[in-house]
Amino acid sequence: MPSIRITAAAVAREAIRHLSDSRGAPVMFVQSGGCRAGSTPMCYPGNEFLVVVESTTPNTSRGEVGA
Repeated sequence: MPSIRITAAAVAREAIRHLSDSRGAPVMFVQSGGCRAGSTPMCYPGNEFLVVVESTTPNTSRGEVGA
């Protein structure tokens, strides 16, 4: 998977640094791509945002779709 590079203005980097320092941990920003999750950017503690990848191939051992 290729790495993704994100750039930010100096004032934005300082705001992110302040936010991380005040929370005592790195933060993660998420911008939803769909309307059901909302389109407002959200900020999470770096270890609290869970990404779940679901399979769309049938699980033939149990006859289920998804994993």
